[in-house]
Amino acid sequence: MEKLKLITAWKTHLEEALERAKLSQAEARRGMRVDGDNRPANRGERATVTSQGYLTQGLAKRIDTLEESLELLARVGTDVRDQVVMGALVNAEHENGEAFWFALFPGGDATAFTIGGVDVLVLSPQAPIVQPFLGLREGDEAEISLVGKRGMWELLGIA
Repeated sequence: MEKLKLITAWKTHLEEALERAKLSQAEARRGMRVDGDNRPANRGERATVTSQGYLTQGLAKRIDTLEESLELLARVGTDVRDQVVMGALVNAEHENGEAFWFALFPGGDATAFTIGGVDVLVLSPQAPIVQPFLGLREGDEAEISLVGKRGMWELLGIA
């Protein structure tokens, strides 16, 4: 598994999401404009202007989160991890033989990437499914319920 390619793909994903959020925020701000001839004529129009204000605030928070994730990603580095921590690329196997790859990166939102023919989910260390894996090392096992499958998962590799 090529960790650097995955990190690059995740960085690009975050940058594109940031750009979309900034464009959406600018559009929402235009909807809030109240000046000159652009005045709300009734309660419905006033409510729309208020809603655009709330949307603008929400997008500002999203922008802050994306910018913070990009900053953290730059600090994560590409070095190999020996346990499941931020920046780790993990290969786990269910007791039935089914493999599952995931990466712990800032802003992880379960976006799937295919790198070198392998599907990898980018998750946040705060994701409930990741919690039982945190701190484990290669060869360790954890009991986890994943997509309706409860069972033991063994860590086959950490990079």
